[in-house]
Amino acid sequence: MRYRRPWFRNSLFFAVPGAALVTFVLAAIVLPVGSLGLGSEARDGLAGWARDLHDGFWRYGRQVVVHLSAPTGAHAQARLRCLRGEAEEALALYQRIGLAGPADREALWQLGAQLIVMGDYDRCERYVRAADRLLDSGGLRNNLAWHYVQTGQRTQQALDLALSSVADSRQPTNVDTLAWAYHRDGQLAVARNVAREVLAFPATGYGCSAYELGKAQESSRKLLALLGERTR
Repeated sequence: MRYRRPWFRNSLFFAVPGAALVTFVLAAIVLPVGSLGLGSEARDGLAGWARDLHDGFWRYGRQVVVHLSAPTGAHAQARLRCLRGEAEEALALYQRIGLAGPADREALWQLGAQLIVMGDYDRCERYVRAADRLLDSGGLRNNLAWHYVQTGQRTQQALDLALSSVADSRQPTNVDTLAWAYHRDGQLAVARNVAREVLAFPATGYGCSAYELGKAQESSRKLLALLGERTR
């Protein structure tokens, strides 16, 4: 009697090297087997592997996809210049090509933080003023003004930056920085009134998260307490 091989030995599933592994990986990614689904309690075995594959792909794989789909060419070069700390070159390029999305905005924010750490304040002040125009924001000027206030440096520059930041974006975080800048400048009555304004902001409607509002109001309460005024 002639030996007949089992049907599955002739199937495409086993004819393709690694097909079983590929199928397992794809199923783990697509099916709800992550830490919030099937296999969430598994520590070893196939269920544990499937959970780790699923979680790993959806945690890191999407970041790779976003990175690969990001704008290339001039925008990638501008972000690279930001990463290298080449403020003038990055600004000149962005002023020519504009911002393409969140990655460009984040690059400008990170460069602002980098320049503050470097301590080249004249250069940093020029940068934050120009970058805020690109971002249509007062945030970078606010950050530098707050740094000056907290470190007791450049009192007049801190007040100028805070004033221009609030003029472009009158939101709680910026107004709180302005209150502290007035305090550092010795204008205590004005500082008190500006701090009270922070406490009077409504819960929504000014382009600031609830968390940011809470932190700004906490900061202004500390300033008012420093000035001898009790708040709720």
